[in-house]
Amino acid sequence: MSTLLYFVISFFVLLVIVIAAYLLTARKYQSSATVANSYDQWTLDGIVEFY
Repeated sequence: MSTLLYFVISFFVLLVIVIAAYLLTARKYQSSATVANSYDQWTLDGIVEFY
């Protein structure tokens, strides 16, 4: 098999692993209050001003 084929297969395997990890660890939506609290914490951290 060629090196390119190994690279493509490795890329797709890694992509599947990353997507699976994201889907398994993502926080679930609870309510608008939790979204608002998370946003407030995010803006107080100064992240918005940094970027």
